[in-house]
Amino acid sequence: MKISRHRLVIKIGFLILCSLTVLKTYGQQYNVELRPTLHFPTRTVLDQNLRIGNGIELAGVYNVSNRTDVYAGVLWNRFDTDESRNEEDIEYTQKGVVLGALFNFKIIEKQKHLFYVRTGLTYSNVASSSVIETANFESKNAIGTQVGLGMSIKSLGHWSILPELRYSSSSHRIDVTSGNDLLSFNTIAITVAIRRSL
Repeated sequence: MKISRHRLVIKIGFLILCSLTVLKTYGQQYNVELRPTLHFPTRTVLDQNLRIGNGIELAGVYNVSNRTDVYAGVLWNRFDTDESRNEEDIEYTQKGVVLGALFNFKIIEKQKHLFYVRTGLTYSNVASSSVIETANFESKNAIGTQVGLGMSIKSLGHWSILPELRYSSSSHRIDVTSGNDLLSFNTIAITVAIRRSL
Protein backbone atom coordinates (compact mmCIF):
# COMPACT_ATOMS: atom_id res chain seq x y z
CA MET A 1 0.00 0.00 0.00
CA LYS A 2 2.81 2.41 0.88
CA ILE A 3 4.65 1.70 -2.37
CA SER A 4 1.59 2.32 -4.56
CA ARG A 5 0.81 5.56 -2.68
CA HIS A 6 4.43 6.70 -3.14
CA ARG A 7 4.25 6.00 -6.88
CA LEU A 8 1.00 7.97 -7.07
CA VAL A 9 2.72 11.00 -5.48
CA ILE A 10 5.57 10.82 -8.00
CA LYS A 11 3.14 10.48 -10.92
CA ILE A 12 1.16 13.51 -9.72
CA GLY A 13 4.40 15.49 -9.55
CA PHE A 14 5.31 14.56 -13.12
CA LEU A 15 1.81 15.45 -14.33
CA ILE A 16 2.08 18.87 -12.72
CA LEU A 17 5.51 19.38 -14.29
CA CYS A 18 4.29 18.28 -17.73
CA SER A 19 1.23 20.52 -17.55
CA LEU A 20 3.42 23.55 -16.77
CA THR A 21 5.83 22.87 -19.62
CA VAL A 22 3.35 21.71 -22.28
CA LEU A 23 0.39 24.06 -21.83
CA LYS A 24 2.20 27.13 -23.05
CA THR A 25 -0.08 29.90 -24.39
CA TYR A 26 0.59 33.24 -26.05
CA GLY A 27 1.73 35.96 -23.67
CA GLN A 28 2.55 33.58 -20.83
CA GLN A 29 6.05 32.68 -19.68
CA TYR A 30 6.99 29.12 -18.76
CA ASN A 31 10.36 27.84 -17.55
CA VAL A 32 11.97 24.52 -16.70
CA GLU A 33 14.41 24.48 -13.77
CA LEU A 34 16.99 21.88 -12.72
CA ARG A 35 18.33 22.45 -9.20
CA PRO A 36 21.14 20.34 -7.64
CA THR A 37 21.47 20.95 -3.89
CA LEU A 38 23.85 20.42 -0.96
CA HIS A 39 22.02 19.96 2.37
CA PHE A 40 23.61 20.74 5.75
CA PRO A 41 21.53 18.97 8.44
CA THR A 42 20.78 21.08 11.53
CA ARG A 43 19.57 18.23 13.79
CA THR A 44 20.07 14.54 14.45
CA VAL A 45 17.78 11.83 13.06
CA LEU A 46 16.98 8.98 15.47
CA ASP A 47 19.79 10.30 17.72
CA GLN A 48 22.37 10.02 14.93
CA ASN A 49 24.30 12.73 13.10
CA LEU A 50 23.83 13.06 9.36
CA ARG A 51 26.56 13.93 6.92
CA ILE A 52 26.11 16.63 4.28
CA GLY A 53 23.34 15.42 1.97
CA ASN A 54 22.75 15.92 -1.72
CA GLY A 55 19.65 16.22 -3.81
CA ILE A 56 18.03 17.45 -6.97
CA GLU A 57 14.77 19.12 -7.99
CA LEU A 58 13.15 19.34 -11.40
CA ALA A 59 10.40 21.94 -11.60
CA GLY A 60 8.20 23.82 -14.01
CA VAL A 61 7.95 27.55 -13.30
CA TYR A 62 5.19 29.90 -14.47
CA ASN A 63 5.65 33.71 -14.42
CA VAL A 64 2.40 35.08 -12.99
CA SER A 65 3.78 38.64 -13.19
CA ASN A 66 7.11 40.47 -13.28
CA ARG A 67 7.35 40.04 -9.51
CA THR A 68 5.78 36.62 -8.89
CA ASP A 69 6.50 33.07 -10.13
CA VAL A 70 4.78 29.83 -9.12
CA TYR A 71 6.43 26.42 -9.44
CA ALA A 72 5.71 22.71 -9.14
CA GLY A 73 7.94 19.69 -9.60
CA VAL A 74 9.60 16.63 -8.10
CA LEU A 75 12.41 16.29 -5.56
CA TRP A 76 14.95 13.62 -4.56
CA ASN A 77 17.27 14.00 -1.56
CA ARG A 78 19.79 11.60 0.00
CA PHE A 79 21.32 11.64 3.48
CA ASP A 80 23.40 9.14 5.45
CA THR A 81 24.61 8.80 9.02
CA ASP A 82 28.00 9.93 10.26
CA GLU A 83 30.19 6.82 10.23
CA SER A 84 32.59 8.30 12.77
CA ARG A 85 29.91 7.78 15.42
CA ASN A 86 28.29 4.61 14.13
CA GLU A 87 29.91 1.77 12.19
CA GLU A 88 26.63 0.76 10.55
CA ASP A 89 25.78 3.33 7.91
CA ILE A 90 22.09 4.17 7.39
CA GLU A 91 21.04 5.87 4.15
CA TYR A 92 17.87 7.98 3.97
CA THR A 93 16.24 8.79 0.63
CA GLN A 94 13.50 11.41 0.40
CA LYS A 95 11.22 11.49 -2.66
CA GLY A 96 8.17 13.57 -3.41
CA VAL A 97 6.68 16.66 -5.00
CA VAL A 98 7.25 20.35 -4.38
CA LEU A 99 5.19 23.47 -5.08
CA GLY A 100 5.34 27.10 -4.09
CA ALA A 101 6.00 30.68 -5.18
CA LEU A 102 8.93 33.04 -5.79
CA PHE A 103 8.57 36.75 -5.04
CA ASN A 104 11.10 38.90 -6.98
CA PHE A 105 12.37 42.25 -5.72
CA LYS A 106 15.06 44.90 -6.25
CA ILE A 107 17.14 46.65 -3.62
CA ILE A 108 18.05 49.51 -5.95
CA GLU A 109 16.07 50.63 -9.00
CA LYS A 110 18.91 50.15 -11.52
CA GLN A 111 19.61 46.60 -10.36
CA LYS A 112 19.93 44.25 -13.35
CA HIS A 113 19.47 40.90 -11.58
CA LEU A 114 16.49 40.42 -9.27
CA PHE A 115 16.60 38.93 -5.79
CA TYR A 116 13.79 36.58 -4.81
CA VAL A 117 12.22 35.06 -1.72
CA ARG A 118 10.94 31.48 -1.99
CA THR A 119 8.09 29.98 0.03
CA GLY A 120 7.09 26.42 -0.75
CA LEU A 121 5.61 23.13 0.42
CA THR A 122 6.83 19.59 -0.09
CA TYR A 123 4.86 16.34 0.02
CA SER A 124 7.25 13.44 0.40
CA ASN A 125 8.22 10.27 2.22
CA VAL A 126 11.55 8.87 3.43
CA ALA A 127 12.91 5.35 2.96
CA SER A 128 15.94 4.04 4.85
CA SER A 129 18.49 1.45 3.75
CA SER A 130 20.99 -0.33 6.00
CA VAL A 131 22.69 -3.65 6.67
CA ILE A 132 20.79 -3.60 9.99
CA GLU A 133 17.45 -5.23 9.18
CA THR A 134 15.48 -3.26 11.77
CA ALA A 135 16.79 0.03 10.33
CA ASN A 136 15.07 -0.56 6.97
CA PHE A 137 11.68 1.16 6.76
CA GLU A 138 9.56 3.58 4.76
CA SER A 139 7.84 6.56 6.35
CA LYS A 140 4.35 7.88 5.81
CA ASN A 141 3.92 10.80 3.40
CA ALA A 142 4.19 14.19 5.08
CA ILE A 143 4.00 17.89 4.26
CA GLY A 144 7.16 19.96 4.72
CA THR A 145 8.19 23.57 4.15
CA GLN A 146 10.85 25.48 2.21
CA VAL A 147 11.98 29.09 2.67
CA GLY A 148 14.80 30.56 0.62
CA LEU A 149 16.59 33.71 -0.52
CA GLY A 150 18.25 33.82 -3.93
CA MET A 151 19.08 35.80 -7.05
CA SER A 152 18.04 35.31 -10.66
CA ILE A 153 21.03 35.98 -12.92
CA LYS A 154 20.18 36.29 -16.61
CA SER A 155 22.70 34.50 -18.79
CA LEU A 156 22.74 33.92 -22.55
CA GLY A 157 19.42 33.96 -24.40
CA HIS A 158 16.76 31.95 -22.58
CA TRP A 159 19.07 30.70 -19.83
CA SER A 160 19.30 31.89 -16.21
CA ILE A 161 21.30 30.85 -13.15
CA LEU A 162 19.65 31.03 -9.72
CA PRO A 163 21.92 30.65 -6.64
CA GLU A 164 19.95 30.27 -3.41
CA LEU A 165 20.33 29.79 0.34
CA ARG A 166 17.40 27.74 1.68
CA TYR A 167 15.97 26.31 4.88
CA SER A 168 13.85 23.13 4.61
CA SER A 169 11.94 21.22 7.24
CA SER A 170 9.85 18.03 7.20
CA SER A 171 8.73 15.45 9.80
CA HIS A 172 7.84 11.89 8.76
CA ARG A 173 6.06 9.33 10.93
CA ILE A 174 7.30 5.74 10.91
CA ASP A 175 5.84 2.60 12.48
CA VAL A 176 8.18 0.85 14.94
CA THR A 177 7.59 -2.01 17.36
CA SER A 178 7.28 0.37 20.31
CA GLY A 179 4.71 2.52 18.49
CA ASN A 180 5.02 5.50 16.14
CA ASP A 181 8.24 7.47 15.85
CA LEU A 182 9.07 10.69 14.03
CA LEU A 183 11.90 11.42 11.57
CA SER A 184 12.59 15.15 11.36
CA PHE A 185 14.82 16.49 8.59
CA ASN A 186 15.81 20.14 9.04
CA THR A 187 18.50 21.43 6.69
CA ILE A 188 20.17 24.59 5.47
CA ALA A 189 20.89 24.15 1.76
CA ILE A 190 23.17 25.77 -0.78
CA THR A 191 21.78 25.33 -4.26
CA VAL A 192 22.22 26.72 -7.77
CA ALA A 193 19.53 26.17 -10.41
CA ILE A 194 19.79 26.27 -14.17
CA ARG A 195 16.58 27.67 -15.68
CA ARG A 196 15.48 27.54 -19.33
CA SER A 197 12.69 29.81 -20.58
CA LEU A 198 10.32 28.16 -23.05
